[in-house]
Amino acid sequence: MGTVTPMRPALLSLKNLRKEFRHPLTLKRLGGLKDITFDVLRGETFGLLGPNGAGKTTTIKLILGLIRPSGGSGTLLGHPLGSLEARKTLGYLPENPYFYDYLTAREFLDLCGSLSGMDSRA
Repeated sequence: MGTVTPMRPALLSLKNLRKEFRHPLTLKRLGGLKDITFDVLRGETFGLLGPNGAGKTTTIKLILGLIRPSGGSGTLLGHPLGSLEARKTLGYLPENPYFYDYLTAREFLDLCGSLSGMDSRA
């Protein structure tokens, strides 16, 4: 990967990002991510590779703002991970999408748009 400079800022930057999962009753630590740090620059192709349980899905969920980190920080296009500004720049198609049975297609699109701060007229 390249080096971040003022002329080449990071599109995605993660610094010591951590996520701990705990059992809801015992609060015993069940695992998670430990100090993930990397930058992705404009023009780079980047992939997450690793065995099951390595933290690929957790990292993506943290970048998308679907879950909150236990520590560390990150930015997407200069905005904090999980912020409305960062979410406005993203598109995401999950491996197993779920559609609510009680919503029409239009209502579902309105819901998705509102979660990203999109104006209802758009």
